[in-house]
Amino acid sequence: MDIINGLYLDVKTASKREMALSVDDQGMVSVPTTQRKIDFRQLEISPRIKDSTRFITFPGGVLFETEDNDQVDRLVAQFPAQSKAFSIEPSLMLRLAILVLVLLLSWAGIRYGIPKVSYETAMLVSPETLVHQGKAAFEGFDEDYFEESTLSKERQDELQSLFNELVPDEGGMYDFRLHLRSSKMLGANAFAMPSGDIVLTDELVKLAENDHEIRSVLLHEIAHVELRHGTQSLIQTSALVLAVVVFTGDITSVNALLLATPALLLNSGYSRRFEEEADQFSLDHMRLMDIDPIHFATMMEKLKEAHGESEEEHSKYWSSHPSSDDRIEKFEKASAEFNG
Repeated sequence: MDIINGLYLDVKTASKREMALSVDDQGMVSVPTTQRKIDFRQLEISPRIKDSTRFITFPGGVLFETEDNDQVDRLVAQFPAQSKAFSIEPSLMLRLAILVLVLLLSWAGIRYGIPKVSYETAMLVSPETLVHQGKAAFEGFDEDYFEESTLSKERQDELQSLFNELVPDEGGMYDFRLHLRSSKMLGANAFAMPSGDIVLTDELVKLAENDHEIRSVLLHEIAHVELRHGTQSLIQTSALVLAVVVFTGDITSVNALLLATPALLLNSGYSRRFEEEADQFSLDHMRLMDIDPIHFATMMEKLKEAHGESEEEHSKYWSSHPSSDDRIEKFEKASAEFNG
């Protein structure tokens, strides 16, 4: 005679009490609450999952739960002929349906969810944090990729005055600063840190025929700061950190990511949406300043040529600024309207 100790649960009355099942040598189970015996082979037995509670279902819906897993396993092995076990393995069609659902949800999350949450999260980060961490990121950026500018002191002063005219009064919530640098590695380029530190290379300045072309580029980079594109890119790139922020509400995890800004901007750049937003910001401000939008299109053409952009090989700058032809066309149309 084998004994299984556990709790007897009648689902009809929702009552539960301690009980012992007796199983004789023929596999007949005696239940104290009833005079009849039931063949062990007719019971449905849940699969064993380590040492978790096991469930035995009797005909009629009566449940018996036990933690005596070893005893149950011995009886299942002893009376295997017709014994039933719950199958937790989903059918093939169910597995396929789950897979499709997971893929659809993953696509929707990447396409719509992550951008939305990254924007909301980026807007929660305090300006003080952006300035502090952004400047720390810029220091590493500056040391690794740039050298001191070779432009004349007079030209540097002119560009600084031009920049000061473009940024909000007293810098707004960011610490806007223009850094003029030279870089053989990156060539004609411009970058913006979340702190408001903006880099303009000598090579780009020398490409420009007039200051309006430089203004158009600086407005574009200022837009990346104002719209927090750098922070959003960092959050989108780190799905793990994003998940932590979403489920815990802890935005302090974003701080560490800001230190990775330089590598991120160089290697992955901004998304099409970010570039379109920054372009529109630049275009709107050029109109307000009564500047012909053609200057931005002209500057982009020069940068495209300077970097030798092609279908096969994109420079680091243009890999982060996709669809340059479409963007140039947009400013050319705006110029036609401006002069129309």
